[in-house]
Amino acid sequence: MTKYVLIGFMGAGKTTIGKKLASLKQLPFYDMDEVIVEQAGCPVSDYFDLYGESAFRKLEVEVLQRLLSKKEEAIISTGGGTVMPPEAQQLLAHSDVYVLWLNTPFDVLCHRLEQDEVQRPLFVNSTPESFFNLYEKRLPTYRKLSDQELDINQQQKILSQK
Repeated sequence: MTKYVLIGFMGAGKTTIGKKLASLKQLPFYDMDEVIVEQAGCPVSDYFDLYGESAFRKLEVEVLQRLLSKKEEAIISTGGGTVMPPEAQQLLAHSDVYVLWLNTPFDVLCHRLEQDEVQRPLFVNSTPESFFNLYEKRLPTYRKLSDQELDINQQQKILSQK
């Protein structure tokens, strides 16, 4: 049972595209942030504040493992940093997992995040320079793990021409 896993930086559109893809393919959709909120009983930002980033990443790996072990084909939207722990990378390397990277330009991400109602701790608590450094740090991992790259900037240009 293939799992289609969407990866990319925060604000890339993983949830939006994941829902559309799930609808088109008539598959269940799992947003990892929503699963985590349900399991933790609090918003991601609160969990981050209470327990820290390393505890959050550990929880993400546990949730990813649980979702990937389901005996069904599904679409899974990850958090932006889900892919960083080596344990998560090992989970995503399995043959029944198809990883789609939503590659989104940094300026587009920042604009989206500034407009977003969701409080993202790594965005609101960062300087522009440190946030850019985080983006740059994650790019090679996204690239390495992806089975397919979707250039969001190109897709937006194509859609705006129609």
